[in-house]
Amino acid sequence: MPFKEIASPKVADAVVAQFEELLTHSVLRPGDALPAERTLAEELGVSRATLRDALEVLVQRGLIVRARGVGLSVADGLDAGLADPLANLISTRPEAVSDFLSFRRLLEAEAARLAAQQAAEPDLQRLATLIRHMEEAHANGDMRRGHRLDYELHLLIAEASGNLVTAHVSRALRRALSNTLHHTRKALFSRPNVPAAILAQHKALVDAILARDAEAAAAASNAHLDFVISEFNASRIADAQAARASLRPERL
Repeated sequence: MPFKEIASPKVADAVVAQFEELLTHSVLRPGDALPAERTLAEELGVSRATLRDALEVLVQRGLIVRARGVGLSVADGLDAGLADPLANLISTRPEAVSDFLSFRRLLEAEAARLAAQQAAEPDLQRLATLIRHMEEAHANGDMRRGHRLDYELHLLIAEASGNLVTAHVSRALRRALSNTLHHTRKALFSRPNVPAAILAQHKALVDAILARDAEAAAAASNAHLDFVISEFNASRIADAQAARASLRPERL
C-alpha cells in the first residue's frame, strides 16, 4: 500500500492527513480494502493505539468504514448523493445515456488536454499498459474485460489530468460511467466494424497523451465521443423503427 512512515508530534493527526491526501489524489478510491490494523500501523510506523485514534476520526468523517469479518475499507458511499440517482436514471432511461455522453464530451476533452500536459510518468505508463490490454481483449473477443478496461481508461485519464475537481467529479460519476458504457457497448458492439473503430479511437487518444500533444488529445477525445453518440443514437432509432414495425399486423 502507498503509505509513508509518520514523523510528527501530533501523530494521529498526521495519519488522518495522510489518508485525506491519498483520497484527494485518488490513490485510494471508494471501496478499496485497507490492510489489517497491525500491518497498517507497521507501514505508517505508529503504534496501534495511535492508529486507532486516527481511524476513529476517519470513521467519524465518513471516509473509511469498518465491517465485521471484512475489516477496513475506504467508504464506498462518498459520492452516493450525486452518483446513485444518476446511475439509476441511466439504467432506466435511454435518453439519459445520450445526455450523459454529451456531458462526458465536455468534461473528458479537457481532462485529456490536461493529462497530455501534466500527467506524471507513472500515469503515462499505466495508460500505455491499459491500451495494450485493451488490444489483447479485442483480439480475444473478451467483451467483459474490454468493458472494464474501457471504464478504467477514462477514469485514469481524469485522474492523470492533475485537476482535483475533474478527477473527483469523474470518480463520483463512476457508476454512471459504468452504466453508460454498458448501454453503449451493448448497442454498438453488435454493429459491423464498431469495436475496431472504438479501439482505434482509444489508441489515438492514448498516443496523443503519451506524446504530450494537448490539442491532439482533446481532439481525439471529442472524436471518440462524437462517434459513440452518433452510433448510439443511430442504434436507438433503428431499434425504435424495428419495434414499431413488429406491431404492424400482417395484411397479406
